[in-house]
Amino acid sequence: LIRQGRFEDALEVLSPLADAPAGDARQIALVGTAAMGAGDYPRAIALFQRSVELAPKESIYRTQLAVARMAAGQGADAVRDLQTAVREDPE
Repeated sequence: LIRQGRFEDALEVLSPLADAPAGDARQIALVGTAAMGAGDYPRAIALFQRSVELAPKESIYRTQLAVARMAAGQGADAVRDLQTAVREDPE
């Protein structure tokens, strides 16, 4: 659904993944991607923050968080996230 650009439909289907008690960073980030596509930046930011908390060494989640923050007009926070991602994973 995400690949088809059907972000609202994807959110409806995927949202339960973000609510799972154990929390899987990859699944939560997938829901965050759907939220980004749907233009729900606050939700995307919250979901990507959760992914970062669950998998702090995975720089992709911090990068996705930065993109969401940039889209939401939080440029300074986005820059800090990107700097942290590069510092933690320079390659």
